[in-house]
Amino acid sequence: PPPPADERGDVLVGLPQLDGHLAAPPSTVRARRRARMRENQDVGENRPLPTGVVTFLMTDVAGSTRLWEERSDLAGAVLERHEALIADLVRRHGGTLVRSKGEGDSTFSVFKDACRAAEAGVEIQRALQREPWPTGAEVRVRAAIYTGDAELRAGDYYGPGPNRCARLRESAHPGQVVCCESTAARLAGRAGVTPTDL
Repeated sequence: PPPPADERGDVLVGLPQLDGHLAAPPSTVRARRRARMRENQDVGENRPLPTGVVTFLMTDVAGSTRLWEERSDLAGAVLERHEALIADLVRRHGGTLVRSKGEGDSTFSVFKDACRAAEAGVEIQRALQREPWPTGAEVRVRAAIYTGDAELRAGDYYGPGPNRCARLRESAHPGQVVCCESTAARLAGRAGVTPTDL
C-alpha cells in the first residue's frame, strides 16, 4: 500500500504505530484537537455553562514532560487519546469541558452537580487505567474536584474556586481523585461515589 498522507497530502514516512493506527505528528494532533473541539463544542464559550455554586474537575498528566522527552514518537497521539477519553466522559456525566489545555497537558471541566463530577473523575481514572497504552507511554493523571462559587466571564471561570481546585490537584497522586470538604459534603449519602478521608 502507498505511504499514508496528512491533510495537506504530504507523505508521512516512518511514523510509529499506536493501536494499529499511525501516530500523527504534533502539528496534526493539534489541528485534530482544534477541529474536534469545534465540532463537539467542547469549549465553554460555545456551550451554556452553569453559574452559581458549581463543581470543577481538573486533571493533569503526571510525567508529561518525560513522555515528550522519552517517547516523542508517541506523545502527541497518546495525549490526544487521553483528551478524547476525558472529553467523552465529562460529556456523558453532564459536564462541560471548559478547556482541554490549561497549563501543560491538563483539562478543566465544570459540572452543576458535584456527584456527577465525582463520578466523572472516578470513571476517567478507570478508563485511563484500562486503556492499552504503548509501553513507556502510559498516561496517569492527577485529578481534583472543588465545589464553590466562581465568576463566569467570556466562557471561562475566575476566582478562588478554580484556583483552589488547581492547588488541590497538585496534592493528588497519579491515578487519584481528591476533593475538597464542600464537595465531600455534597456526596455524603448519595449513590455512586463515596469519599474517603485522607
